[in-house]
Amino acid sequence: MATRRFTKSAVDWAALYERVPSNQKTNLAAFRNKSETYMRKLLAFPENPPKINWDMYRQSISVPAFVDAMKQQYESVKVPYPADKYTADVAAQEKEAEESTVKFIKDSNDRITIYQNELAIWDDMISLEEMTEEDFLDAFPQIAINPEKPSIWPHEPEYQPGYVDKEAADDDHH
Repeated sequence: MATRRFTKSAVDWAALYERVPSNQKTNLAAFRNKSETYMRKLLAFPENPPKINWDMYRQSISVPAFVDAMKQQYESVKVPYPADKYTADVAAQEKEAEESTVKFIKDSNDRITIYQNELAIWDDMISLEEMTEEDFLDAFPQIAINPEKPSIWPHEPEYQPGYVDKEAADDDHH
């Protein structure tokens, strides 16, 4: 019958328990229980079917040629072990996942380096509590209010006196 005999599980249950979220551990335990039940049922059967005493049947049946024909048909039956069609696909998916994980780790490490460099800039800077407006202007020229160009709140260009909307000015020329 089956050419291969299962003697132990190929599943690393301990590794699975480490990776499964805590709210899914009961489902994994139930799945493991079912898997082990099926394995025990499979192992309860003999590896090979019991031998048939063909001589006894030849003596009992009036047509011995019928027994020989049955024996020949019985011995010609080969139950194929199912072909493994999925291991290659799973291995390919595992390789893709590993490549994407390596890329993610590399990208994450690059981002960490960038953030650490930005953090080093902040660490080298005067604390905001001790910073004067001039220090703030030097440190953050893009967001600091320039004392050379006074403005009114909310300090956006469209709210300042004398502001001309460029789109509106372009529309007037057409």
